Amino acid sequence: MAFLEYSFILSLLLILTTSKQTTRITNWPIVGTIPGVLVNIHRVHDLVTAGLNRGGGTSMVKVPWFGHWDILITADPANINHILSKNFANYPKGDKFSKIFDILGDGILNADGKSWEINRKVSLSVLKSAGFQSVLETITWNKVEKGLLPVLESVCEHGKEVDLQEIFQRFYFDTICKLFMDKDFETLSLDFPSHPCLKAMTEAHEALFLRHFMPPCLWKLLKLLRLGKEKKLSDGWRISDEYIYECLAEKQNEYNNINSSQPQDGKFMIYTAFMRALEVHDIDTCWDRTKFIRDTAVNMISAGKETTTSGLCWFLYMVAKNPSVQEKILEEIHTHLEVKVGERWDAEELGKMVYLHAALCESLRLFPSVPFNHKCPLQPDILPSGHKVDQNTEIILSFYSMGRMKSVWGEDCKEFKPERWITKSGEIKHEPTFKFTTFNSGPRACVGKNMALCQLKIVSTAIIYRYHIKLVEGHPVLPAASMVLEMKHGLKTIYSGQRFEADHSIHMHLEVKVGERWNAEELGKMVYLHATICESLRLFPSIPFNHKSSSQPDILPSGHKVDQNTEIILSLYSMGRMKSVWGEDSKEFKPERWMGHNELKVGVSCRNFAIYNGQRFEADHLVNFSIIYRRFQIARGVAWRQSQASSLGSHGEVAAFFKA
Repeated sequence: MAFLEYSFILSLLLILTTSKQTTRITNWPIVGTIPGVLVNIHRVHDLVTAGLNRGGGTSMVKVPWFGHWDILITADPANINHILSKNFANYPKGDKFSKIFDILGDGILNADGKSWEINRKVSLSVLKSAGFQSVLETITWNKVEKGLLPVLESVCEHGKEVDLQEIFQRFYFDTICKLFMDKDFETLSLDFPSHPCLKAMTEAHEALFLRHFMPPCLWKLLKLLRLGKEKKLSDGWRISDEYIYECLAEKQNEYNNINSSQPQDGKFMIYTAFMRALEVHDIDTCWDRTKFIRDTAVNMISAGKETTTSGLCWFLYMVAKNPSVQEKILEEIHTHLEVKVGERWDAEELGKMVYLHAALCESLRLFPSVPFNHKCPLQPDILPSGHKVDQNTEIILSFYSMGRMKSVWGEDCKEFKPERWITKSGEIKHEPTFKFTTFNSGPRACVGKNMALCQLKIVSTAIIYRYHIKLVEGHPVLPAASMVLEMKHGLKTIYSGQRFEADHSIHMHLEVKVGERWNAEELGKMVYLHATICESLRLFPSIPFNHKSSSQPDILPSGHKVDQNTEIILSLYSMGRMKSVWGEDSKEFKPERWMGHNELKVGVSCRNFAIYNGQRFEADHLVNFSIIYRRFQIARGVAWRQSQASSLGSHGEVAAFFKA
């Protein structure tokens, strides 16, 4: 009988997934909402948000009767506070949750009761230690300097598009593995090497996400038959464990050879710290400590790699879309970090940056790394919203939806406003954790919150300080259907290094003589500044055209004849955009085109086109740029701010004509 039920569901889903998508999810007889959910799985977060807005923040979703399985979805802060804090004991992770996330073993994300208490106690004792914080910052900065920046420099130099999501996935995979297993797989390098463990963990999350929207009987059947995502999950689990246990065996051998929690050279070691913490807290010796650390490592790698990658991608996406936010963060970097070129900024220094923290919180509000949480009550309960739940009710706390609820965040809830996190006195405004649930709430609040914020701030400031981030035009940026709020198509970006180069040039040549006057000789040494100005003037010449007439009949090099009755217009604006003159990237802003071996290219001979009365003329013209240095703000380290006036429209039309 059970086999017939499974076959019926699979056959019906196969038919429905080829039908036209609908805006609302239909509650069908027998099969409930499963078909609608699977058809619209790519936009499930927005569908849930729309439904919750219509339903007052909480909705009950009906599913097949033979599974005795209903889902309550809520974004009501009162319900979330009740479930995660006030009645915490009645809402453990539960057996169903641990089965969905079986790959996590008995780690802190999956455990309940005594096992969870031990996990949390041991983890906090390690993560809050001074030694851990120091190692975290060192490992993060090492990967920034030896992995991230070389890749971005190469991308910038060649003017290529790059998927930031893939870069950050590799970055955090390397750093988390180095942190918890002392093994750097070096997946973030110029050749982007493939690594089976990285691929396995990425595919595992897709299968875990789908399990949330299927009856257990369905995904267990797929697992048994080794079909689809379940097959990839099983294979990924095996591959990951092979690498992890190999690394842990090496660490166990090292641990057996030392007699204290600190090696003789004083180096803090994560594996040793966890083993000592287990001893300090007098953990029962019947526990398999190797498996305990394996589960801890998998939980930390899984949570850390995916969630921090997600948080950083969405943050830089919002920063790129809001240039004013980017400028304010850059200004704050110079104010609080004193523009320490080439030096490392620690967590204490980054902690003083109020606007940076506010912008991160605002991004995480709109795009929480974990978009929902999963709960099931032990005993029947009535939520503050009035909804009744029991052991057969699966509860999904939609953190993604809550960040977009007008009843929670106001009419402007969908707008990106870091200022909502800053008080009138200029300090950070702290919101209740049951309202801002990015790091969970109640006793299960995220133990890695400080670790995540530290890495987010180090990486984001290192990038914003050095580069101008530009999104690839036309590239779709959408949330993916996954356990973690990844980007479905990645985050395609283009980088310009002008900010860092101009700033570095100022500090190198002017020695940061704040308040003093810089003479022409000093300014003349700043090659990159000069190149940047030349590039701006190439695209936006102050005099867009020149007017000439011939006093005697003449034949131009192009073969065109001119005389006293011919008006000649030299279009300098159009010349700056001619592919035949400047190459295929003629419309791109690239100061580097003016540099060769760190020296300026000067006296460029250009070919100029002109038109008058339907006649087309060509003339050789030597353009010598006369540079006028403007005052620029040392506080921001920005020499020029490029702007486009609406009055250039007519020149743009002329350029388009010549291009055609």
